[in-house]
Amino acid sequence: MIIAYKNIIASVYLIFITSILKKRPPNFERNLLFINTEQIGDIVISSALLNDDSYYSNYDNVYFLIKSKYCGLLKNYKGKVQIIPFDKKRFICSWFYNFKFIKHIKSLAITEVYNVSPARGPINEILTHITEAPLRYTSNNDSFYLGDKFFRYWNKKYTSILYSDILNEYLKIEKLLNMLSPGSIEGHNNIFTDINKSSSVSLPYITISPYSSNKIKDWNVDNYLKLINEIGKEYKVYIICSPSQRSRAVKDFRNATNLTIRDCKLSDVVDLIINSKLFIGNDSGLTHLATKLGVQTVAIIGGGMYGRYFPLPNRYCKINYYFTKVPCFGCQWKCVYTYPLCLNNINIDVSRLII
Repeated sequence: MIIAYKNIIASVYLIFITSILKKRPPNFERNLLFINTEQIGDIVISSALLNDDSYYSNYDNVYFLIKSKYCGLLKNYKGKVQIIPFDKKRFICSWFYNFKFIKHIKSLAITEVYNVSPARGPINEILTHITEAPLRYTSNNDSFYLGDKFFRYWNKKYTSILYSDILNEYLKIEKLLNMLSPGSIEGHNNIFTDINKSSSVSLPYITISPYSSNKIKDWNVDNYLKLINEIGKEYKVYIICSPSQRSRAVKDFRNATNLTIRDCKLSDVVDLIINSKLFIGNDSGLTHLATKLGVQTVAIIGGGMYGRYFPLPNRYCKINYYFTKVPCFGCQWKCVYTYPLCLNNINIDVSRLII
């Protein structure tokens, strides 16, 4: 009912705002827009679109719309694609911001738009279709946040639904790159790093990110504590968390040895991860970031979304995956147990980690 209500508001609003804004003028340029309104990991995956300006030699202007709070991740990017910061909360709560932002998007005279958000919802549907671009595409065919009826309604507004037969989000981006620029190959990139900046931390050390955006995806804290105390016998360990997670981390790891908690800004996380000997994390955005940076990674992924984000394509060779195979694999993290069996039954032998 709530999903239907949100989509009714979104569809009515799109009709309303389109009617009061001027029609876009004739445009003889090729202007391309990518939209990804989702989380850190989703931005990291789609960052492959920023790898090489030659992808867009046939376009006059290229834009990439992401949430403002994740723009710090791309502070070192200097390429052709122009980053458009988007504040979702203000878009919903402030009529002034909403109107001004939409007016700006329309002024770009987009001719081709790709909604590459892994989760389609009313907000990124509005942002996609308000462009009035002649060519509109989406790489997601999931109706979870739209409902079946509105899923069909929004789908009719697209030129095409791309890659509905592909589950893995990395492979979808690769397919899109090859469509835009045949022969493109996605791999590790350095758009996140400042090549002139040296590490502020003494080596060697291990970084661990024990928290994800959804607690159900987190490996048990007791397991992490045991792992940290083993690793801490030989290496310094840094826990990476957001400022809002610091008090939780202090409580969870108060008995850990050789440990420092770093509540980093997103813009500083890259420096800490890329200079570490090993990164350990859940099915989370920072685990995706570590793999992109080419850092040896231990990914404790469970099975809730198995195949969609992890495992990655085979050429990402520096990743060791940990999960317990159970019959309910692929449950979309709608776990029927008190604790996910695919995750919390995992045991990691420190002696077998490649450090």
